[in-house]
Amino acid sequence: MNCIRALFLGFIGAVGFTTSALADSVIVSGFVTSVGSNLGTSIDGTSPNFADRDFYTITLTYNSAQAPRITTQGVTDTNNAADYYLLETNITIFADDGALTWTYATPAANSLSHSFGVQNNVFGNDKFSAGLSGVTFSGPTLGPGFQNFSHWSLNFTDYEGTISSDTSIPNFSDLTAYNFKDIYLQFGIYTEDRIELFASSVSVIPESSAFAMLAGTVGLAAVLVIRRRRY
Repeated sequence: MNCIRALFLGFIGAVGFTTSALADSVIVSGFVTSVGSNLGTSIDGTSPNFADRDFYTITLTYNSAQAPRITTQGVTDTNNAADYYLLETNITIFADDGALTWTYATPAANSLSHSFGVQNNVFGNDKFSAGLSGVTFSGPTLGPGFQNFSHWSLNFTDYEGTISSDTSIPNFSDLTAYNFKDIYLQFGIYTEDRIELFASSVSVIPESSAFAMLAGTVGLAAVLVIRRRRY
C-alpha cells in the first residue's frame, strides 16, 4: 500500500504543472539500466531504495502555441533545426517503496538551455535531443554525499536521416528507427554519479490527454513493482 501511495503522489507531482490549455507534453518512459556506485541505493540516507529495472517517466512540457526557434545547422541545408522552449521538465523514478521526482520549471518558456531540439538532415542525421545542465532541480539528493540532481541528457539520432522530413516534433512510433539512443541523469562530476535510462516509448500528447496517459503509466509502474516483489 505504501508503494501505491508513493506512485500516486509521484503522479500528482507529474501532472500538477498542467495549468494552461496550450501546455502539451512529450513523455518518455522506460526503465533504469544502471545506477552509479557513488549514489548508493537510498535517498537522503533513508528509503526508498532504487535500482536497475525501476520504471521511470520524463515529461517535457511546452507551449504548443509558441513558435520554435528555427536555425540552420550544417553546410548546405537551411532552416533544418528547431528548439522548442520548455515550461517544465519533470523526471520520476518509481522505486520499490516510493516515487522519486525531480522538477525544473521556466514558466516564461524563454530559456534556450531549457528546451528540446529537432534536427532534420543535419550532416545527414536526424536527431531529437533534450537536457539541461548548470541548474539544481527540485527533488531529493542522492548518495552518501547528498548530491543534487544538476544535469541530464537525452539524445536520439538516426544516422540515415529517414525519420524527419522537417523540424516538427517527430513521430516516435518506432524507436528502433533511431540508431543511437542515450539518456542519463547526472548527480556529480563522475560516471559513478550517473543513472542511465533505457527508453521503451515516447509519446507526444496534448494536455487534455496527459492526465489519462500518466494515470495509465503509474498503473503500469505499480503492477511492475508488485510483480517484481512477488517474484
